[in-house]
Amino acid sequence: MHAFVIMPNHIHLLVRFVSPHNLANVMRDFKKFTAKKIAQRIITSDDQHLLTIIETAGGKRGKSQYKVWEDGYDARDVFSVRFLEQKLDYIHNNPCQLQWRLVEQPVAYKWSSAAFYLVGRPAIIDIDDVREYLVG
Repeated sequence: MHAFVIMPNHIHLLVRFVSPHNLANVMRDFKKFTAKKIAQRIITSDDQHLLTIIETAGGKRGKSQYKVWEDGYDARDVFSVRFLEQKLDYIHNNPCQLQWRLVEQPVAYKWSSAAFYLVGRPAIIDIDDVREYLVG
């Protein structure tokens, strides 16, 4: 993983896959693993309102008792340095967007890799610096 932001109701990731891994399999496994962990946390916290929401969504699917993630995902291949820089800016500025207003500056948002890239502070999740691929 090269960059991330965890928002209140979605996430953005910049990742690179190495064979034999591919996007579809990684997303399936990521969603399955995290959905179980999130559901367990909700059950443990006894948040009945949130539990009802994910139970209702799960019942509609018929696949599992709980549904945490929406079906599908939006993926884009990085095809240029300019596109990569645009995506990094978008990911890191997401918490500052008017509809969120979670922080004034990207570096202030704990659940992001922005501080790693902008001021050299370690992220809460280990990431591989994508800039190493831009040199050369």
